[in-house]
Amino acid sequence: MASLYYTTVNGVATFALAGDGVGNAAWLETTDQGLANQLAAQHGNAAFLAQGSFNQWKSWYLGQ
Repeated sequence: MASLYYTTVNGVATFALAGDGVGNAAWLETTDQGLANQLAAQHGNAAFLAQGSFNQWKSWYLGQ
């Protein structure tokens, strides 16, 4: 299962595709709007997270 998240910092959107797998997790981060649009077409629209929540999720996924 994969989820697409985004946050904004100083007007710049950062997108992350977060994926769960057996025994591992992944976090792909980009500011490329074109790539984010392609990911959204495959995984659904991005869910907005406040910067603090975005960073917490990032830590969780990368800590797996």
